[in-house]
Amino acid sequence: MDRFSFQEAVLADYIQVLQSYSKEELLSELLDVKYDQLEKLSDEALLVELNEQRKK
Repeated sequence: MDRFSFQEAVLADYIQVLQSYSKEELLSELLDVKYDQLEKLSDEALLVELNEQRKK
């Protein structure tokens, strides 16, 4: 299995699990994922991301 196929399979499994979540559980999962993404950014990149979010 190549890397793309593996990632696709993992994503399909993740989606399968999410389908059984309640609205509150989905929101919590989304917040966790977004927090992890923001935590990995440098301070400068985080400021850029936050400014982009404010524009939306």
